Order: sequence, then structure tokens, then C-alpha cells
Amino acid sequence: MEKYLYDLIDILIVVFFLFISKKTADYLTKFDDDEAIEKVGNTAVALRRFGLYFGMSMALCGVLSTETSLKDILSFFLSGVLVMVLFFLSHYINKYLYLRGIDHNECIRGCNNAVGIVECGIYAATGLVLNGVFSGEGGGLMAALVFFALAQVVMALVFLITDKMYQIGIKDEIKGGNFSAGIVLAGVTVSYAVILRASVTGDFIGWGRGLMAFFTSALIGLVLLVVIQKASDYIFLPGTTISEQVKNGNTAAVAVVEAISLSIAVAISQVI
Repeated sequence: MEKYLYDLIDILIVVFFLFISKKTADYLTKFDDDEAIEKVGNTAVALRRFGLYFGMSMALCGVLSTETSLKDILSFFLSGVLVMVLFFLSHYINKYLYLRGIDHNECIRGCNNAVGIVECGIYAATGLVLNGVFSGEGGGLMAALVFFALAQVVMALVFLITDKMYQIGIKDEIKGGNFSAGIVLAGVTVSYAVILRASVTGDFIGWGRGLMAFFTSALIGLVLLVVIQKASDYIFLPGTTISEQVKNGNTAAVAVVEAISLSIAVAISQVI
């Protein structure tokens, strides 16, 4: 019975941090998000919030202990504070690395679903990476922060590679509200985050071996991500290309290819 009590407390702590995350996001957007969702029916805001809640819960699960004691509950709460700070910091960094020069809040307030789905993907990817960084034993806070920072650098390469791979001016397409372009960038981001999470998950094995394992897995994951995207494009869109479908605004075709890519990325993460 005592175990179930502590489990309930853990769940309540997660709910508490989700609420604090909501309030933090409300403050950062500078407009009434609740009104935009409830009265205006702004899908872009809803997409952003979907990613926020999913990503934050995934990040918190990385520090959630299976032990049952008041000490573990306190440790989980304090770790949750750190995770939330890193979560919003990482999201801020990635948001402006991916879509620098775009006023995200105004775009989302204006119902730009392309920007909304990209932010959803960034939030989800951030949560997945933090989940991996804080999983495992050993290394302490320093190791977690170092691998967190390295993950940010590697994730920043995703946008550059995606932009070069499709050569469609993906940032301009997203700024213009092309939802298909937003799905591509969000899909690639989350797919790579799934793979990257596998490279930072596990017990700390020392700086030398740990860094070597990280860079090896991150590089292999990056190469495989490109292969996955190209293969999915060729196999599941045999009569056209993702680039053409993005330019045509064909959300259905792009969504199918990104779903396949994400599915394969999940499989890769289990064997990498």
C-alpha cells in the first residue's frame, strides 16, 4: 500500500510540473493561449501545447525513481526543477537555431500551423533527449549537463541537413504557412531525437568511453536518418519526391513518409 502512495505522489508531482510548464509557456507567449484554444480554436497553439506536455512528461520520466521513500520523492522534485529549466532552455535554443528570424509567437497567434507543428516537434524532441540524458546511474550532474550540451549541438545539425537534403527553402516555406514543410522538419527532428536518445541513455561508463560512444552513435544515427528519409521517399512516394510534395502542399503524402521514417527510427534506436 505504501508503494502505491508514493506512486501517486510521483504522478501528482508530474502534474504539478506540467501545470508550471503551462504557466511558463503562457508567460512567454505574451497572449492568452487559453482563449486562443477555447474560443478561437487556434490549432497552432494546440500543436505547440501538445508538444509541450508530451515533451515535459518524457523529460520528467528520465529522473523518475522507482524507489519508494520520502528522500526519493524530494530528489525527484528537485531534479524536476532542473529538468524544467533545461527543457525550456533547450527549446529556446533549438527554436531559434531552426527558424531564426521568424516571430514564433506572432505566427502561432496568427494560426500558422506550420510553425505550430515545428514547435511541437522541438518540444517532443527536447523531452526525448532529456529523458535519455537523465536515465542511468553514475556521472552525476556534470555528465548530464555535458551530454545535454552535446546533444544540442548535434540536434542543430538536423535542420542544416534537412534544409540541404530537400533544397526547398524550408524556413521560408514554414514562415509562409506550408504545413507540409512543418511536418517534414518536425518529423525529422523527432525521428533523430528517438535515435539520439538511445546514444545518451544508460549508465555512465567514463568520459573517454562515454564520449566515444556518444559521438559514434550520434554520427551513425545522423547517417541512418538521411538514409531513412531518402529510402522512405523512394519506396513510399515512387512517382514523386518529398520536395515536390512539400512545394505542392500535399500534407497527406508527407505525413505518411514521416510516419514511416519515425517508425524505422524507433527500430534503429533499439539496436544502435
